[in-house]
Amino acid sequence: MNDFWSLFKETEEYPKNVAERGVPQDTLYKYISHTFLNGLINYVDEREAILIERYDIIIFASSENSWWFFWNDRDGLDCFIGRIDKTRISFDEFKELFIKFLDKENYRYFKLPKGGGWITL
Repeated sequence: MNDFWSLFKETEEYPKNVAERGVPQDTLYKYISHTFLNGLINYVDEREAILIERYDIIIFASSENSWWFFWNDRDGLDCFIGRIDKTRISFDEFKELFIKFLDKENYRYFKLPKGGGWITL
C-alpha cells in the first residue's frame, strides 16, 4: 500500500450514530466533532504527535488490536479519526504513509513531545 487514505476500508463523512457503533475496525470518520476525539483519545495509548503548519494536531495511538489516527483541526470543523487493525500494517508503516501524504501535499510539520496525563485536543 502506498497511500495512507487507502488503508481504510470504509470512509464516512459526517458519521451518524457513533454512540452505538463506536469506530469500527479499518474505518475513517471525516468531519467528526472534536469532542468525540477528546472523549476517545484518553482511552488509547499515544505513540507520536505531529503539529501541521496550519495548526492542526495529529496523534498516532494504539490499543490492544488497533492503530489509531486522530486529526484535530483547531477550528473544530475538520476533525478525523481512523482505526486500523494492527495485523494489517506495522506502526512505522502506518505513520510513514501519513508522512508521505504530508510531504506530497507540501505541508510543513513538526514532531511534538509525547503528552503526559489527560489529553484535550
